[in-house]
Amino acid sequence: MSAAAAAATTTTTKSTATGPVEYAPNESFILHVCWETPSQEAATKLLNALRACGAATHRDTPTVPTYFFRTSTNDAAGTGTGINTKASSVWCEFTEVYMDTAGFLGHAKSQDFLGGYAVIMGADLKLSADAKDRPITMRWGTPTDWVAQNILKPVLNEQIVPLVAGAAVYRAVSSSTGTATGSGGTSAAPVLLSIDVAGGGGDGKSSDVNLPSAFAAACSTLYSFPHPKRAGTTRIVAVLPSLPAAPLLTEFNAAVTSVKDRAVSRVEVWSGRSESGGDGVGDAKAAAAAAPEIVKAVEESVTAWKGKVTVNGGSAVGYILHRNVSEIKPAAAAAAGAAK
Repeated sequence: MSAAAAAATTTTTKSTATGPVEYAPNESFILHVCWETPSQEAATKLLNALRACGAATHRDTPTVPTYFFRTSTNDAAGTGTGINTKASSVWCEFTEVYMDTAGFLGHAKSQDFLGGYAVIMGADLKLSADAKDRPITMRWGTPTDWVAQNILKPVLNEQIVPLVAGAAVYRAVSSSTGTATGSGGTSAAPVLLSIDVAGGGGDGKSSDVNLPSAFAAACSTLYSFPHPKRAGTTRIVAVLPSLPAAPLLTEFNAAVTSVKDRAVSRVEVWSGRSESGGDGVGDAKAAAAAAPEIVKAVEESVTAWKGKVTVNGGSAVGYILHRNVSEIKPAAAAAAGAAK
């Protein structure tokens, strides 16, 4: 997991700064981690530790625009698509977006972050020496050679996945509660969509999916990958500043199911904001109260998804979009602006 960046730094000063908003161009990348924990207790302990990491990252590193950890309801037992190899295990997923090397290394420096990281690396959650039991880490984008050679490959055992047409590590958005260009969103809160597409003779490769341009333009981050434990299934993850309006969702469904007999099998929606960065969907009661309305909006937008949508159905920590995301910018653009 990305917290391994802590191993590459010796600085442990506790920061209270907001952090830089400029980033080096051409160094951005996504990490997506799939971690099958042995029990609900272990999953809870993992997310509690990541809560501290998320709060520290939100406070110190705006150039980590998305840092979101959750239990996957798409993969839970009883959904008809559960992949857990043990009845008691819980599937967790992480979505982390880093704009450059400085942000990747800098987010793991504070004492607050390292406190959570120590729990993650403790005996109960320690990465197994057995490769088949270790978390699966996938990467998109262009980290520097130093990051790839010193952390992503040897520590995280990364699997490199290409970005398909329309996908992106990060697109600029107007604000964490606004809408990306062309989105026509229906909710003021940021959302993360995790959508599974299966059937139609597909082999589960991320290149199997078609991503419509209007939907892609609405996303701050958009990527896809073959499900690591479900043959023939591609998972699409989209981060948006707001819930897309019906026309975008309809167009999206039509595009990804354009191959005969292919269908969306599960739709997981996370919606909310976190001012502290500690709780992924903010207040739990508010998130639960909002869920029925969002389910209704999504299922009315795409009738083929009826009965397949889950909203804020599990536990989550971190943040979907940093509250200062509209302020981050490439360093070269900042310098050019200052020179005018």
